[in-house]
Amino acid sequence: MLKLGLTVAQHRLFEATLATDHEIRPRINVLNMSNQLRRGLSPLLIDGQVDVDGHAVEATRTASVQLADPDRTMNFDPDAPDDSVIYRNRHMRLFRDVLVPTLGWVEVPLITGPCTGFNRNGGLVDIEISSAEFDWTTRNTWDPLKLHKGTQITDCIKKIIRQRCSGTVKMQIPDLNGKKYRLSKDKTLKRMSHPWIVAKHLAKSIDRQLYVDAYGHIRMRRIAHGKPVFIFTDGDGGMIENDPTRSFGDEDYFNGHLSIGRVLKGAKEPLEAWAFLPRDHPLSPWSLATGGVPHRKVNQSSNPGFREPKGILEYTERRLHEDAEEAVATAWESLPAPHLEPGDRVGIRTRSFNGNYNLWQYSIPLLPEGTSTQGFNDQVSYGRTRGGPSHTRKPVFKASSSAQQPINPNAPHPNIDNPAHPKGGGPEGSGTTHHHAHSSHNRRRRA
Repeated sequence: MLKLGLTVAQHRLFEATLATDHEIRPRINVLNMSNQLRRGLSPLLIDGQVDVDGHAVEATRTASVQLADPDRTMNFDPDAPDDSVIYRNRHMRLFRDVLVPTLGWVEVPLITGPCTGFNRNGGLVDIEISSAEFDWTTRNTWDPLKLHKGTQITDCIKKIIRQRCSGTVKMQIPDLNGKKYRLSKDKTLKRMSHPWIVAKHLAKSIDRQLYVDAYGHIRMRRIAHGKPVFIFTDGDGGMIENDPTRSFGDEDYFNGHLSIGRVLKGAKEPLEAWAFLPRDHPLSPWSLATGGVPHRKVNQSSNPGFREPKGILEYTERRLHEDAEEAVATAWESLPAPHLEPGDRVGIRTRSFNGNYNLWQYSIPLLPEGTSTQGFNDQVSYGRTRGGPSHTRKPVFKASSSAQQPINPNAPHPNIDNPAHPKGGGPEGSGTTHHHAHSSHNRRRRA
């Protein structure tokens, strides 16, 4: 959530104002590629909207803006000498300022980034804007960049950004110390790789979210869980305009998750863990089985920071929880909350629905007549239950010389493949979450 330079008390007053009738001031500025102001176009603004998708690959924020320019003061000629030129080598910044009693105008940026589209039809000009990472996602590394084993991953991310994305962009990337936050092996960005995508992958490998905020600054944080930072409510004093709609899409869910850690010293295979939804979950492999054959749909992640089974098991179960949240989509319309960021933990409190979720998709209108569409994906039902381990996928060897006998991956596991066992397929094991972690160096079961 954007802090906006306010104290805690001022921030409360700002959020209270959002739920009441209030004045807004939409603005649009033209910047150079270093985000220095060149010209304001606010008097020409007719309409516009910012769409946010935290899962988008190229740009998490995009905007469509319509301007009135009957006098032809704007042009799309890259060779024109004046600052009114709208071209690919210009950045744009949109604001939706809010007038807060006793505070005055509070500046709220919505997007900063390159102009990616321009169309003139008579006196009307339509402009498309993408957030700043669009430049870094679509460009190639070209000059190979080598990251050395043992380097802090946060230092690797900063190096990629400074040397292959932008040398001047502001960053808030906290240092993380410890062995699990260091590269387990050398990594090279090749010519045709995309630097921002590599940097985001490195952040995800240490369970962090790397993103660009509305100012165009780069931030890294933990993926939010627990207490919401903002709550949407309905009724008097609330911001929700209608009852939430809920929909299901079969292509979006996973009922299992496989995590791959690093190769431990003395091991031949990397540390692995996997987990599946409980048997009584409507999307579990056993609930969707056909002819007795489980329907496994597994998402996979690589996280070289893990060195021991306990940590990778907890990570895998949490990722499975997130994967299951992709099953049911919830959306609603509300008064805009322009200071929220993708991934923020929000709450929704209505007569028909209550819950806390991560907000990944939403839209913000520039003008006061529009409402904001919010959305998130949530789970059907998933309890963090504990159960027996699933059987191994392939032979596992212990590192010690006294334990060189392989475990047969095709042999039936006594806890999983025996329907009569309380942790198996029978009714007594219907609430079991199946998870397992192993490496060829160290094998541990979670019961």
